[in-house]
Amino acid sequence: MGSDRARISYDQTQKYRAVVAQQGRVTLEADLNEAQQIASEELREETLDFVGASGTPDNGYEVISAAQPFDFATRAGTMYVGGVRAFSTKAIEYSNQLDWLDRVGDPLWVDLNEFANALSAQELVYLLLREQEVSAVEDSALLEKALGGPDTTQRLRLIQHIVRLQTKGENCSWALDEAIEIWRAKQGLELDRSTLQLLSSATLKVSFSPPTTPADLCEPEARSGYLGAENQLIRVQISGTNQLVWGFDNAAFLYRAEVVSNQILRLKSRPVDDFHRPRANQAVEILRSAAQLNNQEYIAAATGLVTTLTAPYNPDTREVSLAAGLSTEYLDQKETPRLFLRVWEEAIPFTPGVAVTLGQTGLQVTLQTINNQPFHIGDYWQIAVRPGEPTEVYPPRYLEAPQPPNGPRLWACPLAVIGWKDRRLSVIEDCRHPFDSLVDLTRRNQGGCCTVTVRPEDLTPERTLQSILDRFASRNRPNRDHITICLMPGIYQLPQSLQLGPQHSNFTLQGCGDGAELQAAPGKEVNFLHGLIVLNRANYVTLRNLRFQLPIVPFVKAGGILTPFPGSRRPEISRGEQLNFGERFQKTLRVSIGIRPLHCALLAVENCLFRFAIEKTINLFAVGIFAGSECWELQLVNNRFLRDEEYLITQEKTTENEQRFLLGYLLSPSLIPTKEPRQFNIVPSLLQDAVIRDNRFTGLTTAMLILADTGMVRLESNTVLQCISGFLLTPIELGELLGANIETALLGFLFPLPESFDERELAQKYEENVQNIPGIDRLSLSLHASANDIDTQVTEGAQVLSGPGLVVAGNKRQNPDRRRERGNRDRLTTSSVLLTANKFRNHIPTENKNNFLGTVSISDVERCTVTGNLILNESPGEAAISLVMSKISASSVTGNIFHGRPQPPLPDLLNTTIIS
Repeated sequence: MGSDRARISYDQTQKYRAVVAQQGRVTLEADLNEAQQIASEELREETLDFVGASGTPDNGYEVISAAQPFDFATRAGTMYVGGVRAFSTKAIEYSNQLDWLDRVGDPLWVDLNEFANALSAQELVYLLLREQEVSAVEDSALLEKALGGPDTTQRLRLIQHIVRLQTKGENCSWALDEAIEIWRAKQGLELDRSTLQLLSSATLKVSFSPPTTPADLCEPEARSGYLGAENQLIRVQISGTNQLVWGFDNAAFLYRAEVVSNQILRLKSRPVDDFHRPRANQAVEILRSAAQLNNQEYIAAATGLVTTLTAPYNPDTREVSLAAGLSTEYLDQKETPRLFLRVWEEAIPFTPGVAVTLGQTGLQVTLQTINNQPFHIGDYWQIAVRPGEPTEVYPPRYLEAPQPPNGPRLWACPLAVIGWKDRRLSVIEDCRHPFDSLVDLTRRNQGGCCTVTVRPEDLTPERTLQSILDRFASRNRPNRDHITICLMPGIYQLPQSLQLGPQHSNFTLQGCGDGAELQAAPGKEVNFLHGLIVLNRANYVTLRNLRFQLPIVPFVKAGGILTPFPGSRRPEISRGEQLNFGERFQKTLRVSIGIRPLHCALLAVENCLFRFAIEKTINLFAVGIFAGSECWELQLVNNRFLRDEEYLITQEKTTENEQRFLLGYLLSPSLIPTKEPRQFNIVPSLLQDAVIRDNRFTGLTTAMLILADTGMVRLESNTVLQCISGFLLTPIELGELLGANIETALLGFLFPLPESFDERELAQKYEENVQNIPGIDRLSLSLHASANDIDTQVTEGAQVLSGPGLVVAGNKRQNPDRRRERGNRDRLTTSSVLLTANKFRNHIPTENKNNFLGTVSISDVERCTVTGNLILNESPGEAAISLVMSKISASSVTGNIFHGRPQPPLPDLLNTTIIS
């Protein structure tokens, strides 16, 4: 709100660089404010020079889908608008904006229910910023209690609104032109394209009322000019169509109020003195809550309902009576959690171009707009007057010519043009301008961190990305220096998979910024059976800042054959069910893989985006990263695994023979047929020293399925949203697999290896009994999962079942005698599991009495600690299991929050703990 000041001394046209203090002089608050504003405006101008009108360094404010129909969100991050830095620490949903609590009744607000009829509407989404002062009345943390009541300074804050505007424009430029016309015609605002500042067309000029001739010549002659007895800062503000309000003390007197009735309010605090007690017929403005601060306090709206008082302030009850009643949104605490009252002197109607007298001050103001445009409600001017110089005002320019308003300062930044089809969001054009830091810009130079910089236009049929990688292979660099290939933003269409072998070790392939996208060239999809990038024994490889548009590859046409299991039935893996991977399934199967690492160490995938495309009525096996054989010191950091369409809204299995399997990361053994009947070789899988941190998985079947001999693994701060199941870590015996994921695991198990992969030294003999897989007792599982947010409760309206959030099964050392007599079971390794500060949420129905899976399931480990987690199974069924721990030697479960329903006894499970 307005701050109680003596004057506004900052004048941009003076071009001052700083305020210089002198010894022994009195310092006014105007000097400090001007010093701050000079520095602030200098920084804003410099930022404009560097960034331009707008830009984001971290993909902030990207328009993304939200849960509700016709709703959307903007991604957390930073956006510079007109040299001002706006930021959000978390995604902002349009329908739930904490900076737009007073949206009901706002003409810029679009209600989702009213929008539901527009099934194919196009909209411009833009970020609207408003600069607003915040007082101690609004944020009590600004009040120094030791002073016994008086406040000190105020704060300046940006109020952010994500606004949607229907448009016919098919691109950002067209849509912005339409928005400019609407702002000009309806709000009286003009957009400065160079700064994206919305400038008001209104102006104000100050004059003095002419002196009146006294009736008696003996009386003193009336003087012209300011007639008040005190130094004042008068605020004039547009409060409605051709209506203004004005007040002393910059209209800084604001009170928290509570509703007694729709025409009576009780002030939470008392006026500072008798002079400031609200009077009968005095104008006041009732303000709703506009924004919620992080400390749960509220900022008052910039404008509200202007009315007058029918009676003076009652000091006994602290009540004021309003001439006009309050509407519903003012009385509803959900719509208005906190109410404020602002004190003015008068509310005056005016005619543009005609002078209006401000009470008994002797001042007149003349308001008008350019080309008779409407006045923008909320525009204000601050005029300082002094009784010692009654014919002067500050700043003096108010007397010389009409002046634009002092505020509020507004900026509008286009974010995207979006469309809706069948209630689904599509981003027609992204209007944001990403930019790189100086460090990233330096890397583009060949003398910097990049060994070579590549642009999409640099590639030709002869000079491919593969040929550039091969040029720097180790056979051509005897010292094996680390090579960094930098890809400039753009789309790189590959004729075939990029192949990185041992000679490509010590390689980094990275995008500059966040716009280097790898795709399969149109018509070349059959060349990508094993993914966009295949790493075959390539060590110390880093893939960073890349986007992978996963190709959809016809499995059979690409030369794929699923290895059959011996016999007509698969092993007893999931309650003896049949699994049909027959000829018809394979002919309709489509494969979609991003990266295929095989027997790699020190692989790092950082800040990459994996986009899953979906075709209807097909069998789809899609994996962002499909690993095989041994994987040492894996680093998966800050990646995103996203499906393009919300396929979970419909049934996952559209017909009996159509299945879809979407995984972010899959590590599984590989089965290899031999010439001998009913005998196979297997390439076991292994994961050791892995760090999986800050990744996001959205809309997949399973976020991660690790079917491997597992050692040290750290899962930290990952997010799983709208996936059927979360993280599954199981040993490589197929008998330990989960029924809900057996098809996915078996597809990975039977999926062919690339012809270039030499498995002879890695393969081990495998016979018909799947349980007899040798070589699985080398590692001891050590899992540390912390600060993960795993929500496998699928989108509302989906027809698929929700699966577990986390399943962990430790490795077992096999006894020489494989017989299953009681007391002769496999021995546990010295494995351990530590779960701390995670959030798990799912919706597993448990009507099937053979299904004992919980939200979190842990088995076959020696030591287990579960502490400080939120584990919720929100199934409405009779038995909703939150945590299952089975075959654990020592465990500790402390400080967790569980949600579920009681589970009946499970006599078939030994040494099992169920927490519902």
